[in-house]
Parts: sequence; C-alpha cells; structure tokens
Amino acid sequence: MSWGGSKSEMARKLELKIINAPLDPNVEKLNIALADPIYLFEDDGKTELFRGFITEREASSTTGTVTYVAYDILFYTLKSKATYNFSGKTAEAIAKMVCGDLQIPTGSIASTGISQKLIVQNKTIYEIIQEAYKAATEQNKTDYIIRAVKGKLCVEKVGGIVCEIELAEDSNIISSKYKESITNMVNKVRIYDGEGNAAGVVQNNKDLKYGIFQTVYTKEEGKDPTTTAKSMFVGVEKTFTLECVDFTGAITGAGAIVKDSSTGLSGEVWIDADTHVYQNGVGTMSLTVTLRERNDEPKKEEKSGNKKEYKVGDIVQFKGGNHYVSSTATKSGGTPSAGKAKITIINKGSAHPYHLVTEDWSSTHVWGWVDEGSFS
Repeated sequence: MSWGGSKSEMARKLELKIINAPLDPNVEKLNIALADPIYLFEDDGKTELFRGFITEREASSTTGTVTYVAYDILFYTLKSKATYNFSGKTAEAIAKMVCGDLQIPTGSIASTGISQKLIVQNKTIYEIIQEAYKAATEQNKTDYIIRAVKGKLCVEKVGGIVCEIELAEDSNIISSKYKESITNMVNKVRIYDGEGNAAGVVQNNKDLKYGIFQTVYTKEEGKDPTTTAKSMFVGVEKTFTLECVDFTGAITGAGAIVKDSSTGLSGEVWIDADTHVYQNGVGTMSLTVTLRERNDEPKKEEKSGNKKEYKVGDIVQFKGGNHYVSSTATKSGGTPSAGKAKITIINKGSAHPYHLVTEDWSSTHVWGWVDEGSFS
C-alpha cells in the first residue's frame, strides 16, 4: 500500500494491492466498487490520514493481485471545469462560491481580505481557487496551500502544517539526492499595456549571471504591474529528495527541519511531494523538499496598552509548553522545552495566534502554533 501527494497534483492518492485468487475458495473476494469511500487511519484506529473514494480498480483473471486507486475530494476540483467573471470578491469568497456550485464541502478557508477582479474561462475548479489565492499572494506575500481534510476542501497558509520530527542522516534518513536547475528560470519581465505598448521592465539582477531568461506581462485591472511582474521571477531551483523511515506527519505543504551532510541540506524546508509506502510490515517514505525563505512580510500588531508589539521575523524566548499543528487546533501537538524561536506567522484572533520555529534544535523543538504569553 502507498499514499501521498505533491504540489503539482494536490489531490492525495492512495493505492492498495490485495490478493486476488478467484479460483481459490479460501481467499475471500472483496466487493469494492468504483466511488466507494475508503479511509486510512493510524495504528490507533482514530487518527485519520486519508479519506477518499475509489477511482480505479484492476484485477487479473489468474491468481495475483487486485489494485485499487483512490483520491481525496480534491479529485473533483481537478476534473471539473467552469467559467466565471469575478469582480470585487476575495479569494476566500471565490473558493467558497465555486465549491458551493459543485457541492464540494469546505472546511477552514484562509482569509486574505483582498478584493480582486478575476476572469476565468474553461479552467478547473482547482485552477480557479489557485489563481485567486495567487493574486492575493502577489499583494500580501503569503503563500497558501489547498488540501483536503476529513472530506472537506481547505485552504491554509503554507507553514500552518508542522512535521514534528527532525529528519537527520544519523537517525531516519536512509538516502538522499540533490539537484540544481535553471530550466524554469525567469529573471527579466517586460511589462506591456493592453494595446501592446511597452510600459516598463523589471529584472532580478542577482540571477543575470546565468544569462537572460525573459517573459512578458500584460497589465491587469486592479493589480500593481511592478509587484505582479516581480512575482513571476523564478530563481535557481534546488531540489532535495530524501528516502526516510516513515512518519505520517510528513506531508506536502508541511515544514520540517533537515540535517544531511551528504547533500549539504541543513535547516528549514517545505515538503513539496511525499510518498509513503508500506510493504512486508515496513514503512518508508520518499520526500521532495526545498529550502525556502518564508514569504511573509513583517506585519505589525495593534497596540494594546503596554503590551509588547511582536511581528513576523522577531526572535523570542519560548517559555516551554504546548504547541499546536494549526492556529485553531484543540489538541496539543506536544510540549517542547524552552528556547529561542522565530515568529514566522501571525494569525490574530485565533486560539493560538503565533507560529514559532526553533532557532536552536538542541534546546527546543518548538515548531508550531502557540498561545499569546507563551514567549517573551
């Protein structure tokens, strides 16, 4: 059995192989039909890892295996297309509207508060939601991820999911690979108006040493052309592939800390793709990860009396105690010890409004959402 997902295909997939022996009366035949629901749980039988439905089944007429393939609810968003003309709607309103039209249940939908004009023609529901949040990202510098949680479509800030273990060569990394590429580089963008007249140019000077990789951008109503053009830059892509001992919390979109001297990978990473395989009682996982600078710009909190004003990027002293996998979680994700940490995301008004990432793994393993007053 295997399950996993990736940024390029966000609908998570589960593949299950079961013994198929139609001529053996001692082997019970399973009657699993297309569109039947399927669930995957942790060993405790309570923690849900996957919820989806059967999309494919393949069986041999001779003794062998029958293979079932299932996807989560995002499969519908990838296989259904629509045309819309949105004006004055936020990304979150667009996401709820298109999901409502397709009767796709929604859960937590990240708020941006940024109204936009968006025209889409014959685009998948996933592409529509993705474009809406991309437009918001160009303005607020916050990355978002679309995923399914317990049968509902959710949109979360990248980094809101936490892989609560350290991946290290001396403990759980089996093998690793490193790749650098400029195949998708964009370091110069020429800006044009709607009539094809030149309206400006932006370039990423630090990457011009690789040569000029140019694209064009046509001005859009309601968008700052310079900001939007700069958001099209693509630098050197550095990809690390890790084969590790399985840990179910390591999923696409999660953050993790990696230490691997063979590839030189050390520090905070995002997981861009994950595949978990269980065979003969052994669980392993393959992860594609990238080192990234967080996109969040410092955001000031409102002053309240004599309270200290914290912002994204501040280094603080975590006092020790609970941290959580999301800003609204009701169950603790662990109780790391005290130590220095960085504020990476602020979600004011939530139960656990600050996201901290350890600055020193040897003193504290805090990497998650914490309560106000849990640090100084």
